[in-house]
Amino acid sequence: MSSDKNAIIKEIIALFRLERYIYLGGIVICLIIFITSVIMIIFSADEKPNYNNISILVTSFGGLGVFAGRILKMFDRAMDSVDNK
Repeated sequence: MSSDKNAIIKEIIALFRLERYIYLGGIVICLIIFITSVIMIIFSADEKPNYNNISILVTSFGGLGVFAGRILKMFDRAMDSVDNK
């Protein structure tokens, strides 16, 4: 029984490999943009807010949410296929 589940898990890992790498790459890119915009906001010398940096901050944070949601959805599909087989 456990060898069957191991085979199913290995099959699922191989099936979602490209999708997983794309989403993880997107998360890394969004994190780099997010951290860079936070540093730019912190070290900006202006008294007034720089709306360009704030919009980049919000956009990259939204990208993190989308990619994290897609990874969770992929994990949910993998667990459903393990339970169904």
